[in-house]
Amino acid sequence: MEKFLLFATSSKIFNGVDALEGEFPWRVSFRVEMKAACSVTQISNL
Repeated sequence: MEKFLLFATSSKIFNGVDALEGEFPWRVSFRVEMKAACSVTQISNL
């Protein structure tokens, strides 16, 4: 698998909508002192 670096030029989300708890169970956000440290998306259950 090819390695790559992905980064955003802006931390703002425009016209976003808050997700309900449990709405996206494959998405995880790790927080340190209420600040996002990293996030994970499950792409397979294998």
